[in-house]
Amino acid sequence: MAVYFPCGQQSLSDIRKRLQQDFEGVAANDAHGLTFVTNQELTRKERAELESALSGLLDPYHLERVTTVLDQPRMGPVRWQFSLEEDSAYRLEALQTGGDTYAYVMLYHLDMSVNIAQQFGVIRKGEFPLYDLSFRITDMDLGVDVARERWGELNSPADFKLVRWQLLPTMYYRVFFGARNGQWHQDPQLHKSDKAECWLAATRVDGHQQAPDFQHLDSEFVSEFGDPQWRP
Repeated sequence: MAVYFPCGQQSLSDIRKRLQQDFEGVAANDAHGLTFVTNQELTRKERAELESALSGLLDPYHLERVTTVLDQPRMGPVRWQFSLEEDSAYRLEALQTGGDTYAYVMLYHLDMSVNIAQQFGVIRKGEFPLYDLSFRITDMDLGVDVARERWGELNSPADFKLVRWQLLPTMYYRVFFGARNGQWHQDPQLHKSDKAECWLAATRVDGHQQAPDFQHLDSEFVSEFGDPQWRP
């Protein structure tokens, strides 16, 4: 990848010269081609001329293409960093879409005597509400879906419902989320601990286009079961 962001529009010859210099890195790094990101306006004809001047693959992100990418809802936080009305513009958009907020699920009130969880919780992480929230839970050991939910709008920090969720000594789930602001997934795993007299949980969330990855481990999980083994 190479970037070229000069001040103002440059001549095609200047752009070609810079591109050819950057393209020398393709062979030097044993790469297949070059992604060239620039703030320059390039017509279709000019892009074709640049590609013909090179002896390899070129994927140009010119001004119009970069603008199209930045206009996507998930790129709101990036636009916010450079907007003159950054705070108000971003907050208005995030209030409508959910911004970088995400959610994850947890089981609570685990009864050791009958091996069930009695409460199912959805926890919101982030400042903004989530809209059109839905998720599908897959048992990764059995390879089957065990739950599907259309949760809808999530305004509170957490929401709960009563369940009778059967618990096994070890469980590994994958939860596929979707909402107005994007998609992500969570891997929760539970291990029964006779020592702690409960199930110990480890969970991670990743795949969200706007939010950082998240991981939570119960305090005694690592000391009893070691570092969690996450599946691909």
